[in-house]
Amino acid sequence: MPLFVLQSYNLMLIKYGIVEVKKLRKPRITKACLHCGGEFTGTQAEIGARKFCSVPCRTAGLCGEHHPQYKRVPISCAECGKEILVAPGRIRYRQSQYCSKECGRAGQSRKISAIQKPASNWRTLAKRRFGTVCALCGFPHFIEVHHIVPRSKGGGDETDNLIPLCPNHHGMVHANLLATKELRAAQAAAERRQGHLDVTVWNQPA
Repeated sequence: MPLFVLQSYNLMLIKYGIVEVKKLRKPRITKACLHCGGEFTGTQAEIGARKFCSVPCRTAGLCGEHHPQYKRVPISCAECGKEILVAPGRIRYRQSQYCSKECGRAGQSRKISAIQKPASNWRTLAKRRFGTVCALCGFPHFIEVHHIVPRSKGGGDETDNLIPLCPNHHGMVHANLLATKELRAAQAAAERRQGHLDVTVWNQPA
């Protein structure tokens, strides 16, 4: 018998009271809540894989302090030393080390101040000593500060190792189109223009 004929037959039986509607409903099942132990009922489609009777029970069961994964352990606030309770997983990933937002902001600010290298300081000193134009062509815009001896080869951030360059000449230096001797000569000329002649620059090896 085709499916649509069977469905029409069932509807006809319900319409004329031959079959009660409750007998055609899906069976209801009963489960016990894993948190409070109370029972809740529903069809298989409604309940499915539910393990808790309500949202509060689910929150307490999955994220409560009695759950082994979320059991809170005491630690001290990294800023003020106040004892706080956090989940072990958050300690593992270095989270929740502060008791409040104020302590968190103060601690993060102190960390950044401790590890942040003053990158703009050596750039400022180099431009103050050699000028704010390219040492090779005199271009005054978009000036970049180049390390004559690269950091990867042991060069430092001392002004003797720095030279202001325009983007074009900076790219030429990194493409090995300009020799170190040319950079040293341009560095000395730029320093003379600034009025701070340092003869030791001429004595450095090329």
